[in-house]
Amino acid sequence: MKIFLVFLVVFFGFLFKGNYLLSGLSIALIIGFAVYKFSKKYALILALVSILSGAISFIEIAKNKPVYDGFVSEVSTNYFIFISDFEPLYVYEKETKREIGDFLSIKGKKEILNFQTVESQFDFGQYLKTKGVKSTLTIERVESKFLSPLRLNEKRQKFLNLFSSSTKDFVSSILFSRVSDGETIDLFQNFNLVRLCLASGIYLSLYLHLSTKLLSYKLKEKYASILAFSLLLP
Repeated sequence: MKIFLVFLVVFFGFLFKGNYLLSGLSIALIIGFAVYKFSKKYALILALVSILSGAISFIEIAKNKPVYDGFVSEVSTNYFIFISDFEPLYVYEKETKREIGDFLSIKGKKEILNFQTVESQFDFGQYLKTKGVKSTLTIERVESKFLSPLRLNEKRQKFLNLFSSSTKDFVSSILFSRVSDGETIDLFQNFNLVRLCLASGIYLSLYLHLSTKLLSYKLKEKYASILAFSLLLP
């Protein structure tokens, strides 16, 4: 358990540059759990490890190479965020089947992030920059070194297919914090509601994941998931 917690704070520390809020909350909850379950001394060690890994995530590695090795940290409908040498990269791939945790070797061209934005519309480029993404990687060839055994993206897509095309994008934004280019999302962009949808999805996903994890220490995972979800109901 202690080794697993160290791995978690290192993981979220490396992702700190890309997502301050999610990483910070996750690390705080892990350290709080360590104080409750173990000791303040062990919690202090976790805090120092998280600070060190978080600092490493801000190191700029100035090199442009033809092949990039790394792992997928975030997946959306037509793109994924790829961490290579501690740097998050935007990778476009139509209807991507990648999963978080997939370890890939990508041959491609790295360029500075540049998205055209029309006034009053959702600034996708700025949205990526808030995640620490400053460059894009255009794929020429991809080799999968390791595939995550939990194909959550595939299961998520099967769930979204239960909805009509007019509501699928909206449900995806609310539940899974995904930015899409669907007509429904375009409508919500005009009313400046996309950020609210994304924030709701992030907090909901974080709550369900951490609640299930903590409850699973006392309950079977199946019942822990049901209880965590039921707590959301009025």
